[in-house]
Amino acid sequence: MAQLGIANDDQPARASQKLYLRVGPTELIFATLRIVQVNWRVTLEWAPATALQASGANASIDVPNAPSTPHFLQIELTMVCRVAGWINGVYFPDQTFPATPSSIRIEWSNAGLTAEWMGTYRQAADRIVVEPLFLGVTSP
Repeated sequence: MAQLGIANDDQPARASQKLYLRVGPTELIFATLRIVQVNWRVTLEWAPATALQASGANASIDVPNAPSTPHFLQIELTMVCRVAGWINGVYFPDQTFPATPSSIRIEWSNAGLTAEWMGTYRQAADRIVVEPLFLGVTSP
């Protein structure tokens, strides 16, 4: 006698989802200007005392599910850069300096997301400014 059954393909709900964080390129001018340190801080709107942290140009964070959706995350990006050499006729001695920080707020609906920035720079006479440009959010 054949047994009949109902297959349950539903996966149990995960307690958290991945937030992928990316900034690049890290080499802004070959062998002269680069991003050498990247730090991320994610604050949950539904739990503001919770600050999730990661480091690296390509990082991921497990974000606990919000009790209801939609909710928002605040993402803060800080970077340290190193310059050494000639840029547009100006010599920069070997040194590190902070980039302009970036802070954005994104909607979180308990689904994995990827948030991406592009490292950009501008030169003002004998000064270099590195700024992250937010590109957007996509599903991974």
